[in-house]
Amino acid sequence: MMNQFLRRVKWDIETGGEPLDVLRKFYEPMAPFSETACKAKYATARKPGTVGTDFIAAKKAEHEAEVVTQWEEFVSKAALSPVTGRIVAIGLRENGVNRILTARTPAEEKAIIAEFLALAVDVLANGGIMEGFNTDAFDNTFVFRRALKYRLNPHVLRRGRFWHDGLRDLLAIWRAGDRTEFISLDDISEFLGTEHRKNGDGAFFADTFAKDPATAIAYLGNDLLMTEEVGLVLVPDAASAAAAGSAASDDVPFAAERAA
Repeated sequence: MMNQFLRRVKWDIETGGEPLDVLRKFYEPMAPFSETACKAKYATARKPGTVGTDFIAAKKAEHEAEVVTQWEEFVSKAALSPVTGRIVAIGLRENGVNRILTARTPAEEKAIIAEFLALAVDVLANGGIMEGFNTDAFDNTFVFRRALKYRLNPHVLRRGRFWHDGLRDLLAIWRAGDRTEFISLDDISEFLGTEHRKNGDGAFFADTFAKDPATAIAYLGNDLLMTEEVGLVLVPDAASAAAAGSAASDDVPFAAERAA
């Protein structure tokens, strides 16, 4: 039986894309349009006896539109990679209280990663649990690689080739060995009949945080509460259950915490 007195910290990260000048360093654009290559490729598509200038012009326009589309798609997905994305916020929930660490600059991102790693050292070294949803595939890796960027030591998160046993991914618990199974946090909350549901879309977190930090922080706080509720169903724990009813309105922005 699980020791009910062990620390059980819920966590989640929210990310955004790096600035455009950084993204361009990692973007591989399409090759320039070649009229000669186009003529050779589509020679049979032109009517006999015609030059096919309209056809070539149309293909050039299609190519130019595709160049724009590919760049826009790359930018839209930048937040999903630790190479092209950055950590905007790290949410932590323990004993019914949320603490939200936020970052607007590289220096602040480094600071919140260092804060998180220090907490992980304390929790994991003492047999506690750092619990999240889909963390094995996203959060763990993102934090690990962004920490390396800033020359921080993220190896507390690892045990050789594997993640530390104290990093519990609730999605892995749900899968019960079936790695093909995927379900969103919102859907598993609906299925299990827990109280809270999503109140926004994480894909827009960085933009929302830039314009309305309070709304973004409330969104992340709600995700932490959902993670806690789902976790208490998947892995019951008497000590954590006592705090599960606390509302997510206890969010404390990192900046305010630092200033205090």
